[in-house]
Amino acid sequence: DTDTDTDTANAAPSGVALLIEPATPTTLDDLSCLIVTEAVDPNGDDLTYSYRWTVDGEDAGISDSQVGADNTQGGDQWSCTVRANDGELDGVDTTASVTVAIDQSCLAVDFDGTDGHIQASVPANDVLAFGVGWTMEGWFQIDATSTNDGHSRRLFGTSCNYNDVWVNSDGTLSFFRWPDSCAGSTAVNDGQWHHVAAVTEDGRGSNTVELYIDGTLDCTMSLGDMTSTFSGGGDIEYLFVGASSPRECGYGTAPAMAFLDGRVFGFRVQEGSAYTGGFTPSIELLPDASTRLLYLLDEGTGANASDSSSSGYDGTLLGGTTWVETCPE
Repeated sequence: DTDTDTDTANAAPSGVALLIEPATPTTLDDLSCLIVTEAVDPNGDDLTYSYRWTVDGEDAGISDSQVGADNTQGGDQWSCTVRANDGELDGVDTTASVTVAIDQSCLAVDFDGTDGHIQASVPANDVLAFGVGWTMEGWFQIDATSTNDGHSRRLFGTSCNYNDVWVNSDGTLSFFRWPDSCAGSTAVNDGQWHHVAAVTEDGRGSNTVELYIDGTLDCTMSLGDMTSTFSGGGDIEYLFVGASSPRECGYGTAPAMAFLDGRVFGFRVQEGSAYTGGFTPSIELLPDASTRLLYLLDEGTGANASDSSSSGYDGTLLGGTTWVETCPE
């Protein structure tokens, strides 16, 4: 017998075992493509690996093992394909996929400043309409302070604009509670999130009306009579977030609506005075026994703002409103 040297033909490596972490990502998560079991090369050659990401079936142009959260959006399907190479031959492709969910803890409603707003119907005799002793509050981020059709941009208010908070041209806020108003001194047009709380209370000795910015008293006034109710006619009144009321309510001519250019993250109405002095605002607004309306604004889609209180006063997103992934930190 004669020994002969024969070259073993090069064979392609196998596929890998692959997964993407986290398995159920949100828009706050980076995506990592992890090789759980490496490929096997029949010839024992050293292997290298290539990565290719696609989003909704389209090449994402990313060849690293990770995708940053800032590249993802809610509803995206991201797939990672890994291929081994022995220096000459490619192995088989292995692909893993995940769907990115919206992070519902960090959602806001964006108002376009033209006609976007949230509107809810409430009974005319409800404290939300014109009653005394309530607190309206929310987190707002303001883009523009210029007037809208000759009117100041509104953060929130009720029918006939009898309970109204608006943005002045210098970025400060004013709180109107019929028949007077107080003007604040803190500018909020700095692109940051601010907690705004308007408080009325009949029975603290001076019919006190207060406006708080980020937990600090910004303006206050006393009214002689806060017990009157002001119905613009009919059994239904309205609450507006991001707009002023268009109702005539005895003015003779219905005022033009004035819309907010900015965003809102959560809005709550409490019966009674929730604050009687300085406080540290909570980013998360939660319901309690005195909550009469609460918009968590965590839907992320559609035109409904669900009321998480027991009142059931769902709001409707109207005009130029969009869901955006941003929130106070």
